[in-house]
Amino acid sequence: MNKKGVLFTIGLLFLSLIILTFSIVIYNFEKSKQEVTTTMIILERTYNENQAIQTGLKEIFQNKSGIILEKNATYIKFKESLPNSKSDIFKNFMIEYKHYIENNTATKLKLNEIVEKLPLKIQPQNITYFHEHFGGNKISIVPDKINFDGYFLKIETNKNITSCIINLEPGNLSFEVRVVGISGDLCQNVTKINPYGNNFVKVNEKIKINVDNGKLSIVNEYKEPISVETKLYLTSKEVCYPSKIINTSYPIFGISKVNTVCF
Repeated sequence: MNKKGVLFTIGLLFLSLIILTFSIVIYNFEKSKQEVTTTMIILERTYNENQAIQTGLKEIFQNKSGIILEKNATYIKFKESLPNSKSDIFKNFMIEYKHYIENNTATKLKLNEIVEKLPLKIQPQNITYFHEHFGGNKISIVPDKINFDGYFLKIETNKNITSCIINLEPGNLSFEVRVVGISGDLCQNVTKINPYGNNFVKVNEKIKINVDNGKLSIVNEYKEPISVETKLYLTSKEVCYPSKIINTSYPIFGISKVNTVCF
């Protein structure tokens, strides 16, 4: 083989290597682009799935919990019956929703605490409104610290008010209580209290309101429900379920999203 033939052969081999290398680069680029596209699709699907589940949980609370939640620039208000007459309906809907979501999506729902106590966390003050047992006869409000201006309570009962015992320690937290009997009779007080003192209001020895160690509790020992409206004076951004109740995960892609529901 002459010198020109050798150079020609070497040139062909070099060109072939360039073409092969370029083909590998294109293949890897296309594969990488496909993986990126797939990841973007999964990310979008995870976001949409998570948002849809949040919407479902919100609708169950708003339509089935029996709790009316109201917010504005100066206060946040919860209103419900005690015991809550819709607790069983709410629990059943939540359990059915959990089964449906976990059987049809890549999401797991952590709802045990919500079904049992229905805790609602006021943010950013970190105040928790909850039930000792949802459907039971006690509501509690536990602040992380006293970072709000006061409480307003309005309770309505289908009983006549025959006794009204009020014991409140003076302090700086606004406290207004108004218990209305079936005939319009009242047990009421407007004052400022020490939230860490021994504060209580007892109506007919059956309706009991306590504020001690920063915690407010309302107990109804009647068999019949009472209407309870609880208002906290503060500027609140949102009321949320406990954190990390929604977990959407696609392990094969290394993608997961943990979230809660806010109202």
